[in-house]
Amino acid sequence: MAQEQPAAQTANQPSVSIHPVPEFNHDSEVGESLGTRWNIWMQDFEMFILASGITDAKRKRALLLYQAAQRVREIFRQIPDTGNDNEYDVATTKLKEYFEPQQNRRYAVYRFRQAHQEAHETTTNSIRDYGP
Repeated sequence: MAQEQPAAQTANQPSVSIHPVPEFNHDSEVGESLGTRWNIWMQDFEMFILASGITDAKRKRALLLYQAAQRVREIFRQIPDTGNDNEYDVATTKLKEYFEPQQNRRYAVYRFRQAHQEAHETTTNSIRDYGP
C-alpha cells in the first residue's frame, strides 16, 4: 500500500519550477535611467519572491541582496541606516532612494546642451531653471 504524504508537506512545495531573476545590471544602457531599470528589476524580484512563497523578511532581504549582485551589495554597504537583517522594507527603500535620482548621463548631457538662455533671463536664473 502506498503511503500518502501529509497535506502540510505538499502545500509548501512549489508546483512549478521557478527560476530566480537575473542579477541587476548596474551598467547604464542608452535611453534608460538607472532608477527606471532598478524599479523594473524590483518588480520582477517582488514577483519572484511572491511566486516562491517567501514571506520571512530576513530571508527576503538576504535574497534581495544576494540576487541583486555584488555591485549592489557594495553600494548597500555604503548606505547609512539600512536597518537590521529583519527589515526588508528598509533595505528596499534605501536602495530605491539611491537608484532613483540617477539619470542616464547621455540624456542629461543632451538636455543640458539643448537648454538656452532666454533674452530676459539672467545666467543664474537660466541655470537654476534648468534643473534635473
